[in-house]
Amino acid sequence: VLLMYRGCVVRQPGCEKEKIGISYARQWQGPYIRHDDVNPILPSLDAEDPSMWVDARGHFHFLMHYIPDPVNTARHAFARNYTGPWQMHEASIP
Repeated sequence: VLLMYRGCVVRQPGCEKEKIGISYARQWQGPYIRHDDVNPILPSLDAEDPSMWVDARGHFHFLMHYIPDPVNTARHAFARNYTGPWQMHEASIP
């Protein structure tokens, strides 16, 4: 089982530096293990609400709410393997 999630540094009054991570488990009940205990999959990216899928070629993709852009808030990222390296389409929609 693969689980993509949003994690954050919790400070008062709430969450900051929202990052995307991946965990895996042998069965849906867990226990889940983080793919990387230290780094999110895209360390320089602030994002939340990931939706991951695997295409017919076996490549991994996810859509996310991209926090830094208040107008074009959706972005797409992709990788050949869930372990990465992950890449993101950087261009904004005109």
